[in-house]
Amino acid sequence: MTTSADDDMSLDVALATYAILARFRETAETEESAVEQVVDRLSSAAEPHDLVTVERREEDGSWLVVARFVTVSVDAHTAVAGVHDDLHAAGLQPDEVWAERALS
Repeated sequence: MTTSADDDMSLDVALATYAILARFRETAETEESAVEQVVDRLSSAAEPHDLVTVERREEDGSWLVVARFVTVSVDAHTAVAGVHDDLHAAGLQPDEVWAERALS
């Protein structure tokens, strides 16, 4: 069996969509301020995100804030690595980055 370049062009490739979460530690007076700080940092770095929420307040008074990113990728590991690398390249240092779930 032989294929041509034209045959390859007709293939449909569908990538899965993943929800990727990144946790940031913020020092702020209020929960709302902690969320605003993360949103401002992500926005100024042009990092697209669709949700930012507080996970909990730590004993030292800092807030753990989680940002959600929706991305397409060949697999969850590659999606996490891509978001991690993009955040670090933008000068943002999350405590942790992980895949929440595949959306498609």
